[in-house]
Amino acid sequence: MNLAVNARDAMPRGGQLSIVPQNLELDDGYKQLHPEVKPGQYVMLALSDTGHGMTAETKAHIFEPFFTTKEPAWNRLVWPWCTASSSRAQGA
Repeated sequence: MNLAVNARDAMPRGGQLSIVPQNLELDDGYKQLHPEVKPGQYVMLALSDTGHGMTAETKAHIFEPFFTTKEPAWNRLVWPWCTASSSRAQGA
């Protein structure tokens, strides 16, 4: 859900968000390049949008767990809801 919200925010005048699922088989050849991966069937989600993209500074922080470009009020209200919804969906 957060990916869709971010895509929407990056396209204030409209645009297109594509979410394409694909079945993949990761084999022993892939495992040789990525030893931490167990060979088998996987699903890949490829996401793209026609938004304006990210600045270099934003890209430098995207894997930080609580990094956001949202206003503080959004972060206080929506993030806890998303976390709680995700926990419920996983049966926690």
